[in-house]
Amino acid sequence: MSKVWPDLRRVFETLSYVVKGMSPDGTEMFYTVSYDTYQRKDTTDLCEFLEKKATTGVTNISYRLNLQLQAYRLKMFNAKKAKGKKSIVRPISFYVLTNGEWGPGPDPKIAIQDMATYLKTNNVHQGQVTVEFISFAQTAPAMQKVNNVAKADFGL
Repeated sequence: MSKVWPDLRRVFETLSYVVKGMSPDGTEMFYTVSYDTYQRKDTTDLCEFLEKKATTGVTNISYRLNLQLQAYRLKMFNAKKAKGKKSIVRPISFYVLTNGEWGPGPDPKIAIQDMATYLKTNNVHQGQVTVEFISFAQTAPAMQKVNNVAKADFGL
């Protein structure tokens, strides 16, 4: 990841600035190589936190993505029982900035398919959950991994 880190930082800064108006609680940043999370409304704060992160480690991209999707499913499940404003769950977007160098573990398509199945089963409208992969892949195998996710049909 270190080779593409400057590009990733620029893309993250731009993306963070663009989405901050859509997220009243701020943007939440997760890492797949650690359990660190950071949530702020200010793009500068998010970028400063990003600067402090190391670019090494092995990632199980599916594990962390699945945790976030499960947490959101739980939020949606609990909202079904609530009344008034608590019954409304804001749409969510996940932007996965990746070089495609994923360590061992299940394919991230499995976590995404599980979410898609939940959405279809519960008649949740299109656009409630989006997962976008932004690729910084530089090798053919890494590009193939990201392309495999991009070409998948999740039935939504």
